[in-house]
Amino acid sequence: MPKIPVEFHSEAEAELLHAFDWYHIRNTEVAKRFEDEVAALISRLETSPSRFPFLEEPIRIGTLRQIPYYIPFRVLADKIEILGVCHASREPGYWKNR
Repeated sequence: MPKIPVEFHSEAEAELLHAFDWYHIRNTEVAKRFEDEVAALISRLETSPSRFPFLEEPIRIGTLRQIPYYIPFRVLADKIEILGVCHASREPGYWKNR
């Protein structure tokens, strides 16, 4: 199955780096798990984005399995745009204006 290119909104990319740094300072094993989970989720997005549920159309959501983060994204004509890398306890929907 062909892969769809994935792009991070600039603020989503900053959130990803901030979260990784936060975990890395506290526990390198958890940071590695976070990194692996994000990579696995992105791999699933690239090949089958429609398998993820709608949060509210057209926004879909992927959740990490062991770390309390979710990734809202939208499928555009030529790419998948990741809108946020969101901690589950952070204010819901703060990323909607992206």
